[in-house]
Amino acid sequence: MRYEERFESVLKSAATVFARRGYQRASIRDVARAAGISVAGLYYYCKSKEELLFAVCFHSFDVLLQSLHRSLKGVSDPKQQLHIFILNHFEYFLTYVEAMKVVSHEAGMLTGEFDARVTEIKRQYYLRCQQIVQLLLGEPDAESPRLRTTTLALFGMINWVYTWYRPGRDEDAKGLADGMTELFLHGVWPQAAVGNGQEVGNGG
Repeated sequence: MRYEERFESVLKSAATVFARRGYQRASIRDVARAAGISVAGLYYYCKSKEELLFAVCFHSFDVLLQSLHRSLKGVSDPKQQLHIFILNHFEYFLTYVEAMKVVSHEAGMLTGEFDARVTEIKRQYYLRCQQIVQLLLGEPDAESPRLRTTTLALFGMINWVYTWYRPGRDEDAKGLADGMTELFLHGVWPQAAVGNGQEVGNGG
């Protein structure tokens, strides 16, 4: 197995252990056991438990950003960009649910340079989303409170999917992305009104 493949396997094992046991309770030995390698072998990839946590978090956002950049290439319509952003988010985090749990709940345990690097790449991800929302709103001011609120509302919709998602019961990543995009762009009432044969804004 190539180094990159083995490293990704180690990160997946670390994410699983941290998600299930919690970062503070988990040990390097727990991760090594889950990865099927010795503790000495694990130290070949990461020198400490905190570096493992950093690697899980940074790798997740790095993959998200790279795949997002590829998917958005040549796409100018902000509605399409929004759908691509949401789909990219769901495709990754529904595949790597444990990583999403770790990013959401354990990244705050990072310190120093590890914390700074993860904070920066998370900021890049947020700003790329904000750029899409800014185009949708036609908002000229990047510091607008409305832009910040709308962008954070979008993350509120998509970030906690792992807490309720049930494979086989809920739709796949594309189905969820379709629904979330429609909900974000048009809200609940317009859809309900159209479904009931009512005109939006007529008060019923």
